[in-house]
Amino acid sequence: MNAREAAFKVVHEVLFKKGYSNIALDEMLNRDFDSRDAGFITEIVLGTLRNKMLLENIISIHSKIKIKKISPSVMSVLLIGAYQIIFMDRTPNSAACNESVKLAAKFSGGRARGFANAVLRAITRDNRSLEEYYRHGAIREGEYNCNKYSICPSAYYKLVKQFGESATVKILENINQPARPCIRFNDDENVLKHKVILKDNEIPFEKGKIAASAFYPDLNGPVSELDIYKKGIISLQDEGAQAMGLFASPQPGSEVLDACASPGGKTAHMAALMNGNGMITACDIHTQRVTNMKNNLSRIRFRNFKFMEKDMSVNHKDFKDKFDTVLVDVPCSGIGTAQRRPEIKLFYKEDPSLYKLQGAILKSCSEYVKPGGHIIYGTCTLFNEENREIVDMYLSSSDEFTLEDEKTILPDGRTGGFYMAKLARQS
Repeated sequence: MNAREAAFKVVHEVLFKKGYSNIALDEMLNRDFDSRDAGFITEIVLGTLRNKMLLENIISIHSKIKIKKISPSVMSVLLIGAYQIIFMDRTPNSAACNESVKLAAKFSGGRARGFANAVLRAITRDNRSLEEYYRHGAIREGEYNCNKYSICPSAYYKLVKQFGESATVKILENINQPARPCIRFNDDENVLKHKVILKDNEIPFEKGKIAASAFYPDLNGPVSELDIYKKGIISLQDEGAQAMGLFASPQPGSEVLDACASPGGKTAHMAALMNGNGMITACDIHTQRVTNMKNNLSRIRFRNFKFMEKDMSVNHKDFKDKFDTVLVDVPCSGIGTAQRRPEIKLFYKEDPSLYKLQGAILKSCSEYVKPGGHIIYGTCTLFNEENREIVDMYLSSSDEFTLEDEKTILPDGRTGGFYMAKLARQS
């Protein structure tokens, strides 16, 4: 399988089989592609998903068949082909067309070959600017921005209602930038020592601005190829996610519950913050995710954690009044992480059942906090319905907890968007 076919398969999986781009891409790259091909595949996949609505608009201009009537496999081929033509200057248009046409024939037959060839050749001859493509078919400013940033209207107008149009555009500009890898050291919070390690390994870097533990290495290949990654010295983790671990501030020697812990990044971070002293109970509802956490955390130095398979939306009497700190990073719409998973902004739908689940998890987990302890409610979304409104709804029904601190992180081009609130239980 060559790199373009690999990219095609991932895009098809995400757009038409509702796969997750991070999982589908990781599984594909694990098939032993070299670093150059891996980078090529990653750029095509994430770039195509990041610009999907714009690319569809471009394809619709040159297709005699309506977009909705083009088969999923052919549409996937056209999307990755159009992305290469429009955005990848170092890729010859002839190669983008020829290889895409081969994929169309392989996965959709001979008729698809001619159709794909006609559409993609027409795109290469089209001298319109990106600005003209953004404007095509957009009557209102909102439609223009949805085209430009490839975000579904329901998510766009919800952001506008909450932040205003100019702030929303800034958020979308940041979300639509290619994500940079962010790392965290697995041992402690000694930033000076970590800078020395990176310099000794000849790894250029930029320091994070939100989390003291965050570093952005300047690499030619994936982080997983670094020796310090293979040895478990560093892990990949978004800076905003690191900020949540710091916000929780678990103390050495304490009992901590990471209630919705998969894939385990915050568990590992809190273990480092506790310097390996105390105990973290990391839970998830799915057996496979618990297994994945065990595997993910087997790389790191500290071992002050244990894993359990539990549904945190229901009450567990064995946990009552047991923990000094409870971190509840609830399932959410995830719009804050759309920079790393671009399909999120394409598929967003209002889901009141999600709000109900978030409230149920917060209520159940609050019962596990010791008197004088804290529960941290967190999400990776920007919508108030999943953030402050869930917290306020809970506080209105509880006379034991008060809001001690709150933090919202907006996407800035490097970190994603996160919300966190710290609730204190009376002693």
